Amino acid sequence: MKSTPIPVILFLTSIFMLMSCKQSSVKAIQTLTPTREVAPTSTLTSTPTSIATLSATSTIAAQPTAAYFVSPDSLFLSDMPPYINPKYVYGGLAINKVFWQPEIWIDGKYYAKGLGMHPPSEGIAFVGYRVPKGYTTFASLVGLAWQDGNPGCETVGDARFRVYINNELAFDSGLVRFGPPLAISIAIEEDDVIRLEVDRGEDDYDCDHATWAEARFEPR
Repeated sequence: MKSTPIPVILFLTSIFMLMSCKQSSVKAIQTLTPTREVAPTSTLTSTPTSIATLSATSTIAAQPTAAYFVSPDSLFLSDMPPYINPKYVYGGLAINKVFWQPEIWIDGKYYAKGLGMHPPSEGIAFVGYRVPKGYTTFASLVGLAWQDGNPGCETVGDARFRVYINNELAFDSGLVRFGPPLAISIAIEEDDVIRLEVDRGEDDYDCDHATWAEARFEPR
């Protein structure tokens, strides 16, 4: 029996090794392919989550820190009789209007509900209400209302608003002039007596169109 020449053996060995390397390369490529396909999927999954989080954060940050909201179950003070009759209100307590102006406008915005309390030349104007059952908050926007026919009032009017709960001071606005109203919210309880007061501020009482816009009791 003839023996196979050494050159032939070496040639066959080389072919066998070359085929083994190619098979290994194919296996390596097949092994890596799923990993490379998964990577983009992971990236795409995290990207929308990140964008959604940023969008929500941006939207929340852009909202006012204390959004103004009027409950549909609110009881407006202009719809109920006073518990303490108004006194020293120049021109009388104005219901849903201001002095002789038939509508309430503060800083360019119309308010359908509110109390107009023009302070007197001396002293303090006031009116009081008793809190009915089921209400836990007194809320209002306080400011000086615009009055048709007196365009110069924006430069001279001023007033000071105070709220007393059972004869204890709960709110003092400080000096208020024409401009955006101040939003107030005060905790109350059933049968509390709330007294609203207004004085003429630093100047005389000209153009002091003090207004409790949307003054109301809010339910719990």
